[in-house]
Amino acid sequence: MRTTIRAAAVLAVSAGCAGCGSPALRVEGPALAPPQPATTAEVAPPTGAELRNIRNIDLRSTVLADPKVPDEVKRILRGCSVCGLEDPVYADVTKDGEADVLAPVHDSGSGGTKATLVYSVRDQQVSLVFGYLGPDAGLRAEGGDLVLDRDLYAPDDAHCCPTATERLRFSWDGHRFAMAERTGGAPGTTPYGGWGTIIR
Repeated sequence: MRTTIRAAAVLAVSAGCAGCGSPALRVEGPALAPPQPATTAEVAPPTGAELRNIRNIDLRSTVLADPKVPDEVKRILRGCSVCGLEDPVYADVTKDGEADVLAPVHDSGSGGTKATLVYSVRDQQVSLVFGYLGPDAGLRAEGGDLVLDRDLYAPDDAHCCPTATERLRFSWDGHRFAMAERTGGAPGTTPYGGWGTIIR
C-alpha cells in the first residue's frame, strides 16, 4: 500500500511539471538579510578641558555656523568641501596663556585670501574675537598682538597698483581688540572693491 501511494505521488508531480522547461533552481541556506542604511558616527563637540585646546574644534563647522561671518565668506567654504581653511595659525593673542587660532579663508576660484577670522575660547564658548574681510591684506600674530597689512587704492587705481599700504596693530584689552598703532596710508584711499571690513 505504501509503495502505491509513493508511486502516485511521483506521477502527480510528473504530471504537474509536464511541459515545463528546465527544472526549477532550488537555493539552500539562510535567507539574506535586507540591506541596512549606512550610518555616520557623530562626533561630540569638545567640552571642558578639551575645549580649552582650540585645536580640538572643527574650524569649518564653526565658521559656517557663526552668525557673525558674512554669507560671502561662507559661500567660499561651501563651494569647496575640502579647501578654504588649509593653514590655520595657532598663537596666544588674547594673553590668557591658551592658544587662539587665526583662520585664513582662501578662495579656490579667484585665488588669494578673502578673509582671516580669529577664534578664541571665552567662558567655555568658542567666540569670533576678530576678523578681517577683504583681499590684498595679511593678518598675522606678532608679539602677542594682531598685525594687519593691507593695500589701499585711490578711486582710479588699477588692482595691480595701489597708491599706498598701511599697517594696523591691534592689542587685546581684556574684552576686545583695540587699535594700538596705525602707520602708512594716504588720504582718499580705501581697500579695493569696497572690502576691508573689520569685525571685533
